[in-house]
Amino acid sequence: MKSIHVTDHAINQFRQRADRPYRYGEALDRIQELWCSTSPAELDPRYRLGQLLRHGADHEAEYRMGAGWVMVMVRGVIVTVHRNESGRWRRLQQRATA
Repeated sequence: MKSIHVTDHAINQFRQRADRPYRYGEALDRIQELWCSTSPAELDPRYRLGQLLRHGADHEAEYRMGAGWVMVMVRGVIVTVHRNESGRWRRLQQRATA
C-alpha cells in the first residue's frame, strides 16, 4: 500500500472521533487503510459557503468517504477526518461514458 501523508490534526481528530481508543501509530495506519476503501465525495451545496468562509478558496479540497468516515485531502495530504454522521457530504455520482 502506498503511504498517504496525514497531518497530526487529522490523526488526532480520528482518535477523538473513533469508537475505540487508538494509539497514534495505530490511528495513522487505520486512516491509511481506510483511505484505500473510500470513494470520491462532495460537500453538500448547503455547506459550501460556510466552508469557503472558514477555510478560504486558495485550495481545493478533495473529499472521500467510506466506512462511516469522510476524509479531506488538500494538496495530497489528509488534513482532517470527520464521522459521516452530519449528512454534509454525499458520494459523487459516477458519470456514464458513451
